[in-house]
Formats: sequence, structure tokens, C-alpha cells
Amino acid sequence: MVKILTFKRGNSASGDVIQRLATHTGLEDYRLWQWDVPSSTFKAATPGSFSLSARTLLFIHGTFSSTQGCFGTLSAGYGDSWIARVANTHHYDQILALDYPTILVGPDANAAVLQALLGGPIAGEWDVITHSQGGLVAKALSQTPGMKLHKGALAACANGVGYFTAGWTLAKFLSVAKCLIGEAGNPMGAFLTGLAQHSAEFFLNQPGCQAMTPGSPALAKLLGPALAPVPEFRPVAGDYDSSLVANLPWYKRWAENGLDLVIKGFLGDRHDWVVGCPQQVILDPSTAAPGWNPTPNPIPTVPSTHTTYFGRASVQIALSSYLVGASILGAFATNP
Repeated sequence: MVKILTFKRGNSASGDVIQRLATHTGLEDYRLWQWDVPSSTFKAATPGSFSLSARTLLFIHGTFSSTQGCFGTLSAGYGDSWIARVANTHHYDQILALDYPTILVGPDANAAVLQALLGGPIAGEWDVITHSQGGLVAKALSQTPGMKLHKGALAACANGVGYFTAGWTLAKFLSVAKCLIGEAGNPMGAFLTGLAQHSAEFFLNQPGCQAMTPGSPALAKLLGPALAPVPEFRPVAGDYDSSLVANLPWYKRWAENGLDLVIKGFLGDRHDWVVGCPQQVILDPSTAAPGWNPTPNPIPTVPSTHTTYFGRASVQIALSSYLVGASILGAFATNP
């Protein structure tokens, strides 16, 4: 007779494992950054270094990313980056950025933490530039008392990610995400690999995922009306186009165009590989910026994949025109 003894391994639950991995990579931490003009970089904000009554531009990154990972193309180029030129116009008194957990914590809780980090209600005119889930955090801020926003440019807003509707589609999402992010030397690649080793149910039930799941109560709440004073939001939508890979070797063109055809089965004909175009532009009509149709048809887009928006000249021009003024800033990217 053979006896087999089994023991429950301590701290082996999926949540514990992923939390440890998140802590190890530092990619699910809170950090508040402030643009430093002399060094032309983001540095850690400290109490007293920023003002709640100042005219402010706030960057909020997207899922599986960080301020540097998401907006690095806007800050690249010492003293001559897009952000540096914005700072030098003095249109804003200060430029801030938030790093935050995108999977283990949802947008509402992240908005509350930002309010705590700031130490009080917003009194000045605050604009935001967001990407992906960052747009949902902006919407959560607009529904949080004391966190009033003025304008928001919401790029690739994750108002429902088609991959999250069923467990069998999650593997495709993680595969696409790793393709977009890359694993070599990238701590987020390790985080994605860790997530992939746990159940689909665990992943999809995380607060950050629930907020991006079509039809979920969490997303329905975020897509509801903002508190007064109501901000104005303008989507920046992207759609994959074969022109994006026109200069790549034939085998890479074949692979990426083939992947696009597969993704169409998950997200529809128009998408940026992660979010469908119809979902990217969802707005509560009361928050639509002047001149923006809350139900555009056709949807205006820029050619882009989910992680390449801010390196595109058309996006930089749109940001400049909407937030600062076309006469003040142009575009500094080489991609159209």
C-alpha cells in the first residue's frame, strides 16, 4: 500500500503569487512623477513640489505599462521633446504623471489613491493625456468628488476589450500583448508570462480586467455621466493598417498582416490589435469635446497599433492642437 500525503503550500494562491511578482517587477506600484525642466525628465514628485491650484497636464498610462513605457516617445530628446516644448510654452504651470497598478486594482480605487497622493481636491485647471486603461482612470476621476478635470485626450481608451469576454480568448490577448511589449529585458514581459501561468478566471476577475470587460458593472459605471463641473474628453482612436509595416522585410509584413486578420475575429474589422475602434471612442455624450461627434460614423482614426500612438506625428499634432494650440506646437515625430 502506498500512501500519498498532500499539503497545501503556503502563499501558493494565484493572487499571492501574482502580487509577489508585481512587487518584484515594480510594475504594479504607485508613483507620482513631476516634469523637471532643467533635466528635461520626470522626477519623483514630493509634498510641496506641486500645487493643486496650478494649471496642470497629467499623464496616465495604460495597462501593462508605465509613464516611461507609454509616453517615452513624447519625452525623448533632451530639451527638445514634445513634453519639453510644451513645458517651455508655459501653457501649463506643472506637468505630472501617475504610475499605478493596472490589473490588481481598478480605476475607481486608483482615482481614490491619486486623490490621496495629491493630498486634497483639485482647485486648478487640470488636463489629462491618457492611454488605454488610463482613459478609464480619467473617467473615474471625473466621477470622484473633488477631482475635477478640464480637458482630456483619451488615446485608445479601453472602453471594453473584446478578448476579456471569455477565458479561451485570454490566451490570444496575452500573446498579442507580449508581441507588442516584447519580453527581452522587459519586466512587464515577465509579468505577462506569470499571469499566463494562472487561470483565466483568476485574471478576468481582477479589478483592472473587470473594468475593461464588455458588459461588466464596473465598466458600465465608468461609462456613465461625470460629476459637475463636467470635463470635456476627445478620443484619439487607432486602427492597424498595412502601411505600418510597409518598410519591414517581407516575412515580417506577412506575419503582422496575418496576425491582423486573426485579431479581426476577436475585435472586429477595425482595431489597434487590443481595442476595437468602436470601443475606443465611447463617451458619455455630456463629456464630448466641442466639435467631436459622440457617435462618429465613420470613426476618425490614425494608423497605429496599441503601443505606438505617441510616436506618430498625427497624434502629436492632435494633442498639440487640442490641448495647447496648433500655433504653439507642431509635431516632432518622424512617423506620419
